[in-house]
Amino acid sequence: LLPNSISKEAEVYCYKMKGDFHGYLCEFQKGDTREESATAALHAYQAATDIASSSSDLSRTHPTRLRLANSCAILLYDILYRPKCAYGIAEQAFDDASAFAKSNPGAVSEESRIEMQLLENILKVWKSTSDQAAGNDQKQKFDMSAFKLGFQVVKLGLQIAGIPCPDCDF
Repeated sequence: LLPNSISKEAEVYCYKMKGDFHGYLCEFQKGDTREESATAALHAYQAATDIASSSSDLSRTHPTRLRLANSCAILLYDILYRPKCAYGIAEQAFDDASAFAKSNPGAVSEESRIEMQLLENILKVWKSTSDQAAGNDQKQKFDMSAFKLGFQVVKLGLQIAGIPCPDCDF
């Protein structure tokens, strides 16, 4: 599909779907296979982000671009167990889209508003979960050795958002 993409939006969508596919595989894989799928997902999301960022057709409120940020954040949160990194990506996408929507109210489609609402909802859930864990004085535990995710995989995920993550200092 990618070689035959007729638009930047189609390319971004195809790479996003490739990332989603590899993310779904991570749900049941273990060990090196899981690491390979996670890396492939992040590479696909990075390719999609690079194309979206360089395309004037994909504004910060474009539904495909918002779905991409959502998918990448969910991979980081649910699969790679990097909640602060995931939150940062989702929050940045939501804040950028909100700022654009406020300055260009007529230029934002209903579909974009729905995607923004989904990002806002997931941010609220993650914030609530984080607050509950902090209230119980418990930290989320994860076993990095179970799937040997190295610094490069997480670093690539951060590059997708283009923002630093205070939780990702290894």
